[in-house]
Amino acid sequence: MEERGCFRNCLVWLRLTNEHPTLFTKSQFTGLNPYIFTVYRFVVTLYLTAFACWYTAASAPEYGWTYLVYLTNLTLLLVVFYLIASSINSTIVLIRRFRHTTEEVVSSSSSGTIDGNNALPFIYKIQWFLYNMAAASSLLVVLIYWGAIYTPDTDVTVFTDLNIHGLTILVMAIETLVSAVPVRMSHGIYPLAYGVFYVILTVIFWAAGGTDPNGNAYIYSIIDYEENADFAVIVVIGALIGIIVCHVAMWLLFKLRMKIVTKWFEDNTRDEETEGEQVATSGV
Repeated sequence: MEERGCFRNCLVWLRLTNEHPTLFTKSQFTGLNPYIFTVYRFVVTLYLTAFACWYTAASAPEYGWTYLVYLTNLTLLLVVFYLIASSINSTIVLIRRFRHTTEEVVSSSSSGTIDGNNALPFIYKIQWFLYNMAAASSLLVVLIYWGAIYTPDTDVTVFTDLNIHGLTILVMAIETLVSAVPVRMSHGIYPLAYGVFYVILTVIFWAAGGTDPNGNAYIYSIIDYEENADFAVIVVIGALIGIIVCHVAMWLLFKLRMKIVTKWFEDNTRDEETEGEQVATSGV
């Protein structure tokens, strides 16, 4: 019975549950006005969405459908989807805050309780799921690109390079440090699953005879199953380990954020917690 209870507890921590919805819509630092934080999210989302649309359209003539087999491009889309989800959720909560007085919010939410087994509405679970994959993978992409792939004579412009191999991780690092999104060590399973999915994709691409725009039988030169299979396997295993390390790095940023909040902002956080919970659980 004890082993079964431990197993259930492990499953609970792997699931996207037991957190309050307001954590996904606000800053951890109560001094940051929620309207300003939501506007920030909206502006960043608008910019990166516009950039992703432009970059996709500009790449289509050269890459065609193979645009979607590059880890950089898939991760860019992950970051954009996360930002869209977070902006929508933050906006919904602000609309509720604007449309309800404190008395109305208390009245509308007084009958509702946060169930520890299923505390999170589906839209917040989607946001959390995307965060876990986007944060770790964006860091991994930056490390692999600047450490193993980038060459000074690359055809990619500085503007494009900085956006897809710099801005994405900057945005996710800010989300980790400033937002109230929780980070669990156990959720490393999600970026790992994303990494495994991508490895399978590279193998299918190679086995099906896929080629890059230059006719090479690989997506990235460091993952060449045709000419250097042993090294490709080493790279793949290293990348899967690396994505877990990147998740741990994000978890450490989260722990740093919570340490700062506990030391300097804890009292203010407690004062505003009740109001935030009431707004998030009320109807629009």
